[in-house]
This record gives sequence, structure tokens and C-alpha cells, in this order.
Amino acid sequence: MLADADSALIVGTTKGIHAYNADGLQELADYGVPKGQHWSTDGNRILFWTERGVCSAIPFTNLTEKYVSVAPGVRAGGCLVRSGGQKRYLSVIQQGGSAFNSF
Repeated sequence: MLADADSALIVGTTKGIHAYNADGLQELADYGVPKGQHWSTDGNRILFWTERGVCSAIPFTNLTEKYVSVAPGVRAGGCLVRSGGQKRYLSVIQQGGSAFNSF
């Protein structure tokens, strides 16, 4: 996954998530994104599905890690859905993988 976050290029692989800017490559997370994942923006941040739930950048934040436990899938896609005045990030996964915690 490659996402333009203005101040950096967010690079998501199956092994990790990084930000690339003028200072070089910085690790944001030691977990990655499922194959096929892409990103959406709400105008202020980049949103994307990872092996540990929905994350945002920049700054990098895992939005769901403390609240949900699901298998990340072997392939994933996602998008931001605006409806009824609310914004929701929708992820669609091909079943597979193991949940990272035991909620």
C-alpha cells in the first residue's frame, strides 16, 4: 500500500508500515497490511486496514486495536463511507489469518 500523506509517503507491506520523507524511512508499526489493501482519506488523515485493525496516519494511530479482535484476512479492501452526516471506514476481507489478541 502506498498513500500520500502530504508530509510523507506511507508504505504498507505485509511485514510493516513505514513513512518515507526527507529524513528517510521511519517505521510506524511492526505489523503490516493484508495484500490488496488500499487507503482512503477523510480530508485530514489517511485511513487503512492493517493486520491489527483500522489505522490512521499521520500521526500514525491504531484506531481499533484496543476495541476489536478480528482475523485480518489474507486480502483486504476498504473505503470511507459517508452517510447520514457520519463517516465510517468499511473494510472487506477475504477470510484468513489469526487475530492478534484474544478479546
